Amino acid sequence: MPGAFMQAQDTEIILRMGEANNALQGIQREISYKSYIYRAQIWPYKGKNKWTRGWDNIKHSDQELRFQQKVYTNALACMKMLGAKANALAQYRDITKDDLRVVTMVSKPNARGQSKETMAWFWSLDVARDSDESEHLEECKWCPSTPRAIILTQLIVYHISWLHAKARKERWEEECVLLTSEMDWAVNYYKHKSEEWKQLAVSSEGNKQYLAFAQSKLWTFLHDQAKSEFDVYKVTSFLR
Repeated sequence: MPGAFMQAQDTEIILRMGEANNALQGIQREISYKSYIYRAQIWPYKGKNKWTRGWDNIKHSDQELRFQQKVYTNALACMKMLGAKANALAQYRDITKDDLRVVTMVSKPNARGQSKETMAWFWSLDVARDSDESEHLEECKWCPSTPRAIILTQLIVYHISWLHAKARKERWEEECVLLTSEMDWAVNYYKHKSEEWKQLAVSSEGNKQYLAFAQSKLWTFLHDQAKSEFDVYKVTSFLR
């Protein structure tokens, strides 16, 4: 009996994980559809008829989003109650209101600040391997009941998100190169100022010579301090 109970428990956990994945796919689909509606039926038009139709679609999408969120929350709670392992629960998180906002890159492609915008965590989660080999996504592509605009919008979301992530990665790589160069420029500047004050001290006498040597020692100290600190950073960043 205990063995059969454990087997039934494991089966129930797997079923709940599938339910959670399906709900996340539904959330992604509705967010994509909602973003498309804003772009195609809300922002371009100012007429009352177009706005009414667009907001009706938004209202229907919000209802479906709330339903899918409820299904996901219930499935996640059941997995926890059934004692799912930590590595199985690690990929799932609680869904907040901000996670359900429209994708600005689709609804308003020319809006400012999109380079710093991050998408919700479930967009990077490969639920049921939907990016490559999901039967659900393959069926959706050919399912006549699924609007083609929704499928295309989902693909656009993934493509643009990937391009944004790639651009951020390359920008930070460029920043690392520039930062390393700025470290070298700072060290060379300190060395140049030290040599400059040293030459001025040699050509001076009395108090002026004393002050010039003091300035030279100050710049030498800054040079040595900066070089030692920057060398440590370069070594640690290289090892990473």
